Amino acid sequence: MEINSNIIDFAEAKPRRMFRMVGLKRALSCAHWQLVIDERSRTLACKDCGSIIEPFNWLLNVARRADSFDTQHRALRVEIERAKKTLDAVHRELRKAERRRDGLKQEVAELSKQLRIEFGLPEVELQRIKERLR
Repeated sequence: MEINSNIIDFAEAKPRRMFRMVGLKRALSCAHWQLVIDERSRTLACKDCGSIIEPFNWLLNVARRADSFDTQHRALRVEIERAKKTLDAVHRELRKAERRRDGLKQEVAELSKQLRIEFGLPEVELQRIKERLR
């Protein structure tokens, strides 16, 4: 068993001190989570309000909450996977766009060389053409 585990093995559980639970009211459950287990009377009591808790109902409540957390966890995992796929698709599109941009830059450089050679355009005019193409 782990040292920091929230799970108590009832066979190994030993109360640190005994609490008197005489005359306490019986409750199906309460809003608190600090419980005292009395081995002798085989009861479960709330440490905060002192209500005696029905153990089966308390365990059922814990099991339902665990089931709810598990369902939420699975739904979130599906959502995360869907978001990862979308993000991967966006990254692929971005890389394609960057490659196209780099190819266009090379084309512009080659065209500017050709224009300079064929038409004898000055460098200032070529810069204006490049700016318009962006």
